[in-house]
Amino acid sequence: MTEQTEIVTDPAAASPAGFAAASASPTSASTDDPAAVTDPAVETASENAPVAPEIPEAYRTADGTADLAKLIERAAAADTVAAGVPESSDKYDLALPDDIKDANGEAYKIDSDNAHLKASLDVLHKYGVPQEALTALLPEYVKAVQGDIAAMNTAQQEAVNSEIAKLGDKGGDRINGVKAGLTAIFGDEAAAVEMLDEIRSFKGFERFEQFISKINGGDEASRSISSASGVGDKPRHERMYGTS
Repeated sequence: MTEQTEIVTDPAAASPAGFAAASASPTSASTDDPAAVTDPAVETASENAPVAPEIPEAYRTADGTADLAKLIERAAAADTVAAGVPESSDKYDLALPDDIKDANGEAYKIDSDNAHLKASLDVLHKYGVPQEALTALLPEYVKAVQGDIAAMNTAQQEAVNSEIAKLGDKGGDRINGVKAGLTAIFGDEAAAVEMLDEIRSFKGFERFEQFISKINGGDEASRSISSASGVGDKPRHERMYGTS
């Protein structure tokens, strides 16, 4: 007897898709309904999503929307401060290490009101130079300036010494004589010393000698400026101050 084979009359049921669909639980939710899909990872991400901060009134436009230009400027300023750049150029700290001294041995202080310094700080701030960099730069700058001043003073003193040497062997006596004469005229030795300190040349000193000689009633020959070569039998300074 021939065995009978069951004929499948449902074409869909004969395909793998059909079997898969037929094997699904009748109570399973349809995948066509997005609301029925529940993904724990999506739910967690949604719960942890950052909340946009409230925009301050100062950063809103007239219609209440965010003023992007102001917000960008605010963010840039915050980044600048975070990088160590002060809010404005006048907020830079100009303090120096204790070992930086002025000419009197006192702690060197930078004049924050100096116009050139203010202009420089404006440029530094414009290009985002942080406080840390300025703190490292200032001592080196001050030392360099002090070195330049010291070199200039040395050169000036050497020039003055060269002029003093032209006074000859009795240069010290001549200087003391002018100092005594100025003190007698002004009644103040400090003023006389101050005036002497202003003399920077041999000819300038001779003019002071001429002035004092005239005040003291010296003769015309003794008042001559041309005393370097001597007038009469003796140079003027010997006639004024003696030879001993």
